[in-house]
Amino acid sequence: REQGQVVILSDTFQEFAKPLMRKLGYPTILCNSLVVAPSGEITDFTMRCEHSKLTTVRALQSIGYKTIAAGDSYNDLDMILNSHAGFLFRSTQKIKDDYPQLAAYETYDDLLGAIPPLRRFPYWSAQSPGRPFRARGWLRLRRPRFALKQNG
Repeated sequence: REQGQVVILSDTFQEFAKPLMRKLGYPTILCNSLVVAPSGEITDFTMRCEHSKLTTVRALQSIGYKTIAAGDSYNDLDMILNSHAGFLFRSTQKIKDDYPQLAAYETYDDLLGAIPPLRRFPYWSAQSPGRPFRARGWLRLRRPRFALKQNG
């Protein structure tokens, strides 16, 4: 969090994720939710939006954020391919074979080593999303720099 914000994008439900988020110090997680009756019975669910990971990446980029994504499954591919940098992390061999252009890592140390320091993020400013790198449902973000102009 010193270098940038982490947002976890997940297809899980916040009710299932809450115990893990407590252990992680309550990072920001964007996920779906369950509808639970007063009796405790799960009666329905609420999806955030269609293609939630891709939609979120595009929304963050539209307001000036640079995104780095890592994921392990087919449902992460749109997010990974549309981020400024994306990686496969602990993915299946089938996905690695289907997407050989994506860098794949098996350990956290290797994955973290592949992510350039955020202070070098302007390197990507001229790159389209998905370049120059290609990876479980989290993003690492950096606030855009800007200057305010004074009138007069």
